[in-house]
Amino acid sequence: MSELMNHKENLIYQLETLASYEPADIDYPSFEVAYEMENGSESFASVCCIDLAEKLLVLIKKLENKE
Repeated sequence: MSELMNHKENLIYQLETLASYEPADIDYPSFEVAYEMENGSESFASVCCIDLAEKLLVLIKKLENKE
């Protein structure tokens, strides 16, 4: 279990570090993500890795509070 906690704590630390950056601090902070719409067609979205890190931290905190 401690190995899992270390991995989890390391992941949280990495996400917190990434979330602390400004998008201008990273050469290419955004990337394209393809996904399927409800009607079956494919669409694309541009995702900023910093915004994604912030959202993941919020989700992790919500999940931790449920335990």
